[in-house]
Amino acid sequence: MPGENCIDPGELGPLSTAIGGFTREARDYLVLIEGLEYMLAKTGFQTVLKLVQYLNDRVMGTGGILLLGLNPQAIGEKELALLKSEAAGVFEEAGDPAGRRQPADTDRRAGVAPAPGPPPRTGS
Repeated sequence: MPGENCIDPGELGPLSTAIGGFTREARDYLVLIEGLEYMLAKTGFQTVLKLVQYLNDRVMGTGGILLLGLNPQAIGEKELALLKSEAAGVFEEAGDPAGRRQPADTDRRAGVAPAPGPPPRTGS
């Protein structure tokens, strides 16, 4: 429910304005948007992609970190590939037998930095 400390995720204009203002004022910050698939369902892919591109530009220009949470099964492969192309690091749950999150892509065009992981296992 929208209110003083809450923004309707279906209203991306106020959300981008709030985050843009925050990025102008903050230093060494992190912006987390969880449930991107909900925004996609409410507003459409192109609108959300434009928001992600805008946020990447804002974050890259001010030295912050942008983290986006998304269920990849909730969208098509083409849309997922377009979102991944905006990211510097993409972490997926699958693919690591030990259950650690691993970077799936290391494209450096966006403001998302891969988190350091544990050192690889060696020997027996």
